[in-house]
Amino acid sequence: PQIVSIIVYHRVLGALPPERRLVSRAATFLLLIPFFSTLFEFYVVLKLAKSLRDYFDIVEEPEMGGCGRTLGVTFCVFNACGLIPAIGIAFGVLGFLLWVLYMMTILEIRQVVVKTAKRYAPKGL
Repeated sequence: PQIVSIIVYHRVLGALPPERRLVSRAATFLLLIPFFSTLFEFYVVLKLAKSLRDYFDIVEEPEMGGCGRTLGVTFCVFNACGLIPAIGIAFGVLGFLLWVLYMMTILEIRQVVVKTAKRYAPKGL
């Protein structure tokens, strides 16, 4: 799943204007580091949601809501709980299902970013 996550994050971040990205595309490769990736995924999810929210505020798309923040953090929590011995398998399975939903949600949000790109005008111009 980490390779797929990195590809999806790259696609979404690539659709955002560089000045709106709060996490770099290169930083997503840190998700390949075992155990560290469990915590770093929280950072990526939160920064990506904030980047998307800031972008949608500029292009005036208020109906985009939290940009997958809640679902993303929930999947991160379940994946982290998946490391708990004995009960981790249940959390891991649920975390995987939430991860699939999150990836689908983020890709749908990316499509909206691509559609609204014509309306984007950086502040100060």
